[in-house]
Amino acid sequence: GKEWSRPKDKKTTRRTHVTIKDQFVVTICVLIYLMYPTLCKQAFGLFACLFMEDQRYLLADLEETCYEGRHLAYVIFVGVPQLIIFVAGLPIIGLYFLHRNRDNLDATSVKARYGIFFGGYKKERYYWEGVLVFRKVAVILVSSFGTTMKAEMQVMLLMLILMCCYAAQQIGQPYEILGMK
Repeated sequence: GKEWSRPKDKKTTRRTHVTIKDQFVVTICVLIYLMYPTLCKQAFGLFACLFMEDQRYLLADLEETCYEGRHLAYVIFVGVPQLIIFVAGLPIIGLYFLHRNRDNLDATSVKARYGIFFGGYKKERYYWEGVLVFRKVAVILVSSFGTTMKAEMQVMLLMLILMCCYAAQQIGQPYEILGMK
């Protein structure tokens, strides 16, 4: 019907409905958002080694010597691409799309597609989800590599990460509080 027809002049007419493409993009965004911590944990797991008897062994398989033979091949051809694509690439792509649309955050298509990443933040802090991603990655790093540390050291590292993130939140004041402008 009429609501699905495209406007002839995109610059003067704003779309007020959600299209199939918008729904597809938001579905992909939600799936990535939910899978991201697991993808990071899997990527870091290939690098987590335990030092025993003058040798490093893969924490996931203590019979596998770290950074030699088969493990080295996996690190180069699987681990490094996972770090580049998943751990760093996904947040960079997300921040790119948010930055590209920073002037149109009120547009229906932008809200529908990327609202999960900037909804609830002040307009000038649209990028704040990047700070939260940093926190997630830092916590996953400690949980992946911290297993070789004492529990007290893990707790101290996690407290340091959380306190730094809290300080950033207090300085940045990113959240949109209803009724206050």
